[in-house]
Amino acid sequence: MTFLRRTPLLFSSALVLSFGVLFAGSVVAQAPPESRATWTAPDTVTITAVVQAPDACYAAGSTAPGWPNAAVKVEQALLVTFSLSRFGDACAQVIKPVTFTMTSTVPASAQAIIIYLVNSHTKQLTLRAMALPPRPGSRD
Repeated sequence: MTFLRRTPLLFSSALVLSFGVLFAGSVVAQAPPESRATWTAPDTVTITAVVQAPDACYAAGSTAPGWPNAAVKVEQALLVTFSLSRFGDACAQVIKPVTFTMTSTVPASAQAIIIYLVNSHTKQLTLRAMALPPRPGSRD
């Protein structure tokens, strides 16, 4: 007798693989519900993003403007890099939300925010795109 186990799936990256087809639908148009950006000055935005870490040993590492060396630069966007660090070996096997917050100057040509997430333990790079909120004083 075979039992099917239902496992919740968490998608925190911008690209989703479904039935062998890769969908990127409206990547820039929508931000994941756990991410937000708010203007703090005419050319400065504060980004708060929550990622789902695979176990309890992960924590927020460094944040930096720009993109990692191994990544492709995306034009006309505010680019930021968040590093996910892992500490210890005996870790609770639970999904752990990890919050990153960063304030950055927004280039005048930016139309979106691209967050590069670097996992220092697995050496993986993921990417999240989110809409840039309307600039203060704009009619958007």
